[in-house]
Amino acid sequence: ALLVSSLESEFTLEGIARLCVSQISDWCGIALLNNDELKPVSLCHVGDEACENFSKVHLDRLSQRDPRYYQVLADSRLHVTKDSNGQEVIVPLKCQNTTLGIMVLKNSTKDFTYLEDHAEIM
Repeated sequence: ALLVSSLESEFTLEGIARLCVSQISDWCGIALLNNDELKPVSLCHVGDEACENFSKVHLDRLSQRDPRYYQVLADSRLHVTKDSNGQEVIVPLKCQNTTLGIMVLKNSTKDFTYLEDHAEIM
C-alpha cells in the first residue's frame, strides 16, 4: 500500500525510510542521482545521539562523493560493512534495470543481520 499511496516520490521514499527504521534498521538515508551526483531525499532514524551523528556522517559522505556509494551505483550490488558501531548496508535503488540512487541502512541495536541475500528483497 505504501508504494501506491502517493504519486509524489519524496513522500513515498520518506515512508519507505520510516518503514525500514521501524523494522530492520536504526537509521535510513535515501539519495537519488541527479546529474550524476547523489542528492539526499530522505533521512529517518530512531532519534538517539548516535543516529544524529550518523546523519552528519552520511551527508558528509554524499557531499564528498564517497567512493563506496558510487561503487554500489556502478556495480548495482548491495554493500555490507560491519564494525564496532554495528552494521551498515548500501543498497542500489533500481527500476527497470536502471539504478536511480541508493538507500543506506545503519543498524547498531536491532537484532538483525544484513546478508548479501537480502539484496533480492530490498
